[in-house]
Amino acid sequence: MADTPTTRNRFRLQSLGSNLNVWGDPYLNTNFQLIDDSLDGQTTITLTSGTTTLTSNNYATDEARMRVLVLAGTLSGNCIIIIPDVQKWYWVINGTTQASYTITIKTSGGVGASIASGVGACAVTCDGTDSSVRRTLDYGSNELKSVGAATASTSAANFAQVVTATENRSMGGYRLTNVGTAVSGGDAVNLNLMSAAIAAAGAGTGGGAIRVTVTDTVPNFLALKLALGGTSVFGTVANSGGNELLVIPNVVGATTSAAGTQGLVPAPGVSDLNNFLRGDGTFAPAASVIEVQVFS
Repeated sequence: MADTPTTRNRFRLQSLGSNLNVWGDPYLNTNFQLIDDSLDGQTTITLTSGTTTLTSNNYATDEARMRVLVLAGTLSGNCIIIIPDVQKWYWVINGTTQASYTITIKTSGGVGASIASGVGACAVTCDGTDSSVRRTLDYGSNELKSVGAATASTSAANFAQVVTATENRSMGGYRLTNVGTAVSGGDAVNLNLMSAAIAAAGAGTGGGAIRVTVTDTVPNFLALKLALGGTSVFGTVANSGGNELLVIPNVVGATTSAAGTQGLVPAPGVSDLNNFLRGDGTFAPAASVIEVQVFS
């Protein structure tokens, strides 16, 4: 009877009565070497593009039996690596210059799985029909659960630590730059989003409304308007070197031909103790005094 190979790693199985005087050396010793290869052997596969089929030999060394596959080379196109359709797992180290090209490890009739660019090492398993990739530090959108308490500043904090006040994260004086577009009510907004919201809000219509103007020459100016009886008595003056100046205008007195405007009254002096504020906006004594005598 002829010898037969094992299913997964193709070791020699001796048939009854065969290999007289040669079973120990070379056959048994070769088996031991091939077992050593299957446990910790390493081979380098140089890729450029196209399909590469791993060598697979019965009773002799080959690429497909090795545990570690080191991928090397600069890719010029997508690559496919064909492995035997038997149950086995490989530790794959991606050392290629991959750029935007793909590397797929599969059986001859399978769909296979891709080795992501930038992933230094991953496990590839084959169930006898097709292969799948188990990437290190890639949880495939699954939750990261049961994280222990952080014991050093470089450890990942668990949920309980993050939600406590003592775990608030300090920016340490660093700026928060390149903030992306907010997608929910709880997201931080970037400068463009904030400016758009300010422009859309426009000026307030109620009394005492406040808004940040988008036309000021210096950021963070306030245009403060206080409506009183439908007429603005507070105004701002542009100050290119700093914040806008809040100005309350003085009262303008009436003339014989024009009405006055409301505003701050002039400060009365000591001599104005018994004077009156006139319509022209000045303090003056009464034009005439009427004496009234009361008889009892």
